Amino acid sequence: MKKLFGMKLSGFVWLLCGMILLSMMLAGCTGKAAKSSDAGYYVLDSASMEGAELKKEELEAIGMAYYIVFNDDGKGIANFDEPTEIEWGDGKFSADGETIEYTIKGDILTIEIEEYTIKFKRSNETPPSA
Repeated sequence: MKKLFGMKLSGFVWLLCGMILLSMMLAGCTGKAAKSSDAGYYVLDSASMEGAELKKEELEAIGMAYYIVFNDDGKGIANFDEPTEIEWGDGKFSADGETIEYTIKGDILTIEIEEYTIKFKRSNETPPSA
């Protein structure tokens, strides 16, 4: 049973990595209708799949210290291993032919793709310069 859990967790991490790599190829959104209240710096806080959840510290331990920056002008940066310029608005951010939908409630930006849920938390710190 322990081996099965380890295999399931390992599979989850690999699938999560694949999903994040896919998100590096974001696209299409014009950035119109960007709400300045959503602008900000968001850091990876948790990732979950089918009830298994990894918290910020666990994600950072495996090299996943990702972030998203939404600037007031509808542009920004998504850093999933390397910074990528994005356009955002209307609950989507995009670059390089792919689009990712998100929701923001309070200080939590949530991305849901199939059975995966990735949460970023708004940070008051200064974002890294890209």
